[in-house]
Amino acid sequence: MVSISNLNEIATRSGGMIISATSVAPPALKEIAVRSSNGRGTIIILNASKLSFSDCKEIATMGGGNVIFDFSK
Repeated sequence: MVSISNLNEIATRSGGMIISATSVAPPALKEIAVRSSNGRGTIIILNASKLSFSDCKEIATMGGGNVIFDFSK
Protein backbone atom coordinates (compact mmCIF):
# COMPACT_ATOMS: atom_id res chain seq x y z
CA MET A 1 0.00 0.00 0.00
CA VAL A 2 1.15 3.51 -0.78
CA SER A 3 1.72 5.75 2.26
CA ILE A 4 0.13 9.15 2.77
CA SER A 5 3.53 10.80 2.29
CA ASN A 6 3.87 8.96 -1.04
CA LEU A 7 0.43 10.22 -2.11
CA ASN A 8 1.42 13.77 -1.12
CA GLU A 9 4.57 13.54 -3.22
CA ILE A 10 2.67 12.18 -6.22
CA ALA A 11 0.16 15.04 -5.90
CA THR A 12 2.98 17.60 -5.67
CA ARG A 13 4.39 16.26 -8.93
CA SER A 14 1.09 16.82 -10.79
CA GLY A 15 0.02 13.22 -10.54
CA GLY A 16 -3.71 12.67 -10.65
CA MET A 17 -5.17 9.97 -8.46
CA ILE A 18 -8.31 8.25 -7.30
CA ILE A 19 -8.60 7.89 -3.53
CA SER A 20 -11.26 6.24 -1.38
CA ALA A 21 -12.59 8.23 1.56
CA THR A 22 -12.86 4.92 3.41
CA SER A 23 -9.09 4.39 3.15
CA VAL A 24 -7.74 7.88 3.75
CA ALA A 25 -8.74 10.09 6.68
CA PRO A 26 -10.11 13.61 6.07
CA PRO A 27 -6.99 15.43 7.37
CA ALA A 28 -4.83 13.50 4.89
CA LEU A 29 -7.32 14.17 2.08
CA LYS A 30 -7.07 17.89 2.83
CA GLU A 31 -3.28 17.81 2.64
CA ILE A 32 -3.36 15.83 -0.60
CA ALA A 33 -5.88 18.34 -2.02
CA VAL A 34 -3.56 21.26 -1.22
CA ARG A 35 -0.59 19.55 -2.81
CA SER A 36 -2.68 18.52 -5.80
CA SER A 37 -3.78 22.10 -6.29
CA ASN A 38 -0.20 23.36 -6.11
CA GLY A 39 0.97 20.64 -8.48
CA ARG A 40 -2.02 21.09 -10.81
CA GLY A 41 -3.08 17.49 -10.53
CA THR A 42 -6.63 16.26 -10.01
CA ILE A 43 -7.86 13.92 -7.31
CA ILE A 44 -11.08 11.94 -7.38
CA ILE A 45 -12.46 10.96 -3.99
CA LEU A 46 -14.57 7.81 -4.06
CA ASN A 47 -17.11 7.07 -1.32
CA ALA A 48 -17.37 10.79 -0.64
CA SER A 49 -20.67 10.24 1.15
CA LYS A 50 -18.58 8.94 4.07
CA LEU A 51 -17.20 12.47 4.57
CA SER A 52 -18.96 15.21 6.50
CA PHE A 53 -20.30 18.21 4.62
CA SER A 54 -17.73 20.36 6.43
CA ASP A 55 -14.86 18.08 5.32
CA CYS A 56 -16.09 18.19 1.72
CA LYS A 57 -16.22 22.00 1.77
CA GLU A 58 -12.71 22.23 3.21
CA ILE A 59 -11.27 19.69 0.77
CA ALA A 60 -12.94 21.46 -2.17
CA THR A 61 -11.58 24.83 -1.04
CA MET A 62 -8.09 23.50 -0.40
CA GLY A 63 -8.09 21.67 -3.72
CA GLY A 64 -8.71 24.85 -5.72
CA GLY A 65 -11.03 23.19 -8.24
CA ASN A 66 -8.89 20.09 -8.66
CA VAL A 67 -11.06 17.72 -6.63
CA ILE A 68 -13.90 15.55 -7.87
CA PHE A 69 -16.20 13.92 -5.31
CA ASP A 70 -17.93 10.66 -6.20
CA PHE A 71 -21.19 10.44 -4.27
CA SER A 72 -22.59 7.66 -6.46
CA LYS A 73 -22.19 4.89 -3.88
